[in-house]
Amino acid sequence: MVLTDAACRGTTPGVPLARLLVVLLVALASGCTSEPEGPRVAVHDVAYRELPGGARILTGRVENLSDRHIPVVQVQVSLFDERNFLSGSVGILVHDIPADSSRLFREPVRHEADIRSARVRSVLVP
Repeated sequence: MVLTDAACRGTTPGVPLARLLVVLLVALASGCTSEPEGPRVAVHDVAYRELPGGARILTGRVENLSDRHIPVVQVQVSLFDERNFLSGSVGILVHDIPADSSRLFREPVRHEADIRSARVRSVLVP
């Protein structure tokens, strides 16, 4: 049995790899052009702070960019140490965000690690 170069690459003989990639990219792009079904939100001004008394908090603002009231949003925040290594995460629930408005949040961080910074990992709107 003789394997051709095309067989080794997993393509059919006579069909260039570049052509397959173009078809794949067109299929992916056509699936990404639709608007999401649920309300749109944005998270702004996320900050990690250690207060003088030792309490550690995350603060920020969730903005409702839609014309619908949002009962609850879950913001998942990743926590990083001084070497910028992932040390944990915090889930924050922000309730009752009116249409075209925003709501501030302030969440205590109960983590044993030496946290230095935080970044939003995901935002879920049920």
